[in-house]
Amino acid sequence: IDGFAEMADMPRVLIVDDSEIFRRSVRAVLESHEGYEVCGEADNGEDAARLAQDLEPDAIMIDISLPGINGIEATRALRAKLPDAKVVVMSLHKSKELVKAVLAAGASGYVLKSRADSDIVDAIDAVVRKELYVSPAVTPKMAKGA
Repeated sequence: IDGFAEMADMPRVLIVDDSEIFRRSVRAVLESHEGYEVCGEADNGEDAARLAQDLEPDAIMIDISLPGINGIEATRALRAKLPDAKVVVMSLHKSKELVKAVLAAGASGYVLKSRADSDIVDAIDAVVRKELYVSPAVTPKMAKGA
């Protein structure tokens, strides 16, 4: 029974990226840290929305550049269907305007893909605690929401 209680506290994560190699990398990072479960993967925003409704993950790691609807549009759709969803957008870019657009769409976090290996776990921990997370490499001002 103790093991079951621990499992209930384990953040369940849905990974959304059109690159299978990147999805595998994110999965490997999460699985190398005890206490995280990858509950599903999708390679586009439409599948992400369907899977998120079925799986009810604690956090959704989603790429900004996806085929079909992009990560910003997918974030809006996910938040409309699942208001409590914690969405962390992943991107190669650290443009201030892009970070603002992602947060305005309802994302709880923004992770630079170049720092994903070091920032993913921190981002998931923060958003599950209902905190905002922006990769520190973006800029200290952006990390504070400025």
